[in-house]
Amino acid sequence: KHDQDISNSLHLFSTWITKIANSDNISLKSKALSLIVPTLQILEEKHEITNTIITP
Repeated sequence: KHDQDISNSLHLFSTWITKIANSDNISLKSKALSLIVPTLQILEEKHEITNTIITP
């Protein structure tokens, strides 16, 4: 159950990011990106994420 909840949350996050990316709100895009990038940098520094190829 917990694993499925995590997956569902990540899918919702992905949908939210896609909606922001497709919006015309440059301010929101900039703010979202500025908040997300530091988290990704921390995960990469700790080698908790790997380079993956995501295909549509």
